[in-house]
Amino acid sequence: MKESSTSGGAGRKQGAASPCAACKLLRRRCSHDCVFAPYFPADEPHKFASVHKVFGASNVNKMLQLKQLSSINRPNNANSTTNSGTRLA
Repeated sequence: MKESSTSGGAGRKQGAASPCAACKLLRRRCSHDCVFAPYFPADEPHKFASVHKVFGASNVNKMLQLKQLSSINRPNNANSTTNSGTRLA
């Protein structure tokens, strides 16, 4: 069977970005509003792997989605978590 011109080899639409490192490790679909994507890009899988090993994906998700954490402080929180995870792993 021939593939249509609108899909890639893996059934993705052309131009679709690869999943972030978190979604790739967790083997899930990376949505356009993925909370992990801005902080764990696909080209740096070691970052999320070490954070996941120390804190777990659920806890990292909770840390990034804290209501009192403003969007300005969120990148700092993600960097701090990544540094801690890398150091402790």
